[in-house]
Amino acid sequence: MANENEFNLNQMLDEIKGNIKQKKASAKDETLIMQAMLNDTSFSVEVFTNSGSESHCPATVFKNAVAGVISDTTKISKQEASELMNNYNVGKSAAEAMCTVSKDFLNTTLSTGRKVNLGGTQYSNISMHKQFVEETTKSYPVIDPKTGKSNGMKTKTIPGHEVIKCSCSCPKWLFPEEK
Repeated sequence: MANENEFNLNQMLDEIKGNIKQKKASAKDETLIMQAMLNDTSFSVEVFTNSGSESHCPATVFKNAVAGVISDTTKISKQEASELMNNYNVGKSAAEAMCTVSKDFLNTTLSTGRKVNLGGTQYSNISMHKQFVEETTKSYPVIDPKTGKSNGMKTKTIPGHEVIKCSCSCPKWLFPEEK
């Protein structure tokens, strides 16, 4: 089994946040986070709703799901399959596959036109939906690199394309109880 600290997700998240110099996407960080999330049984996620909150451990949810698949396909007992999964550590290639499937799920679900609710966190309740932006023409100034002055305007046609819109009003659970 892997060293317990190897899959400490909270520690990894703190390191990534502390070392971030730009906010561009990082496939390497995504894979490391997924791998740690699916292995760290001490990490839990608290999901908030208007009626309260619940916690779950993503590693436990994942390992139970895979144990069910193992049990169903091999006809071994659910308990034996669970014991196998308890001794399993998700590797880099499985974490990469889960990242791919997660992104495919979001893109596929958003393509239906329905919102995707990400679930409430302590301070947010984010939803996403896909929207089509019609073709448009934008004007922009042409700047002379030598003088830094404008040399007039140019136009550029922006093709129609899809965008993801996120929304997040202040969650109801942040408001104090009214008496």
